[in-house]
Amino acid sequence: MAETGKGHRQRLKERFLAGEPRAGTDEALLELLLTYAIPQKDVQPLAARLLVTFGTLPAVLAADLPALCAVDGIGEHAATLLRLTARIGRNHTSPPRTVTSVLPPTKEVAPRAKLTAVSHTPAQMGIAPEEASGEGTRWRAGGPYTAANASKAGLIEETRLALLANARLRDLAAARRELLDGGLPQRSRATREVIVRVIQDRLVAWRPPPWVCKDLTASVEAPDTPDFPLLLLLHAARQDALLYDVARAVIWPRRQEGLGTISRVDVQRFLDQALPSHAEIDGWSVATREKLAGNLLTILRDYGLLQGAQGSATKRIVEPVVSPRAAAHLARLLTEEGIDAAALYRHDDWRIWLLDPPRAQALVTAAGEGVAR
Repeated sequence: MAETGKGHRQRLKERFLAGEPRAGTDEALLELLLTYAIPQKDVQPLAARLLVTFGTLPAVLAADLPALCAVDGIGEHAATLLRLTARIGRNHTSPPRTVTSVLPPTKEVAPRAKLTAVSHTPAQMGIAPEEASGEGTRWRAGGPYTAANASKAGLIEETRLALLANARLRDLAAARRELLDGGLPQRSRATREVIVRVIQDRLVAWRPPPWVCKDLTASVEAPDTPDFPLLLLLHAARQDALLYDVARAVIWPRRQEGLGTISRVDVQRFLDQALPSHAEIDGWSVATREKLAGNLLTILRDYGLLQGAQGSATKRIVEPVVSPRAAAHLARLLTEEGIDAAALYRHDDWRIWLLDPPRAQALVTAAGEGVAR
């Protein structure tokens, strides 16, 4: 029996070294990695269990040590190898490249701003005004697509609680402790740790200037407006190239063509079209692609861009109600990012909210008039 296992492990390694496509799936890569931490045991079921728990290989490698050790079959030795692999990957990856658009830009679309690469901040729940000047801000995500959203949701309520805790305590470490110690509704601490990390990635890992967090907190404290989910949609999309492109290069064109729905099949078709410029998609398993397509639509539904029942394959596209204050927030983001005033209202970011240039400009003008009054 041991010889059979040894032979299987050898074949895994040989397939990987030969560059066989089946050796490049999330499950095959994770299985091979686990063989170096867990000897004389079939680790394929464990690899599959990790992917079911966290969604994708990047999500497995990004998981905290307690979350990994909470998975049946993972001990501290294996968890340490996974964390070490993630750390090496972060420390030795090349700077992100500019995203290549799948669709050719129209005459109305301004080019996306030049990206500024910057290291992520330490694990934080928020950024207090006195702790960040905006210097070194990574305004938007670039580089390859990732399948990280295959295991994520909108986390509207959890993000609201995080912002309120940070505003109330005015201490980042204390806010994080409160959330991990029961400030979030999830029963498992390991799950709460994952959620805190997701919120960090979306809201603070890119080192936003202080006014961004102030605006987000203000939108939480004004429940009579729809600004909060729309601002979360904006920032989540700007920090995830795939989510951004699904919103502006799939949903926007469908809306312009008078099509009122989007399905998982539409997202899968987009991934097929994106493959020539995003070779990383070829390494995703069929199961990962299917789960990712569904979860991207769920995230956009949570943020109010889509409507539809949980788990439904098709969602209805909804025109969001964008307030002048939210529009002014985006206009300031683009201005501080370095977008020229002449191109401001033609930028792709407005398409996340399904806004055309005249409507975007009218909203920002209304915001300015409101301040003047």
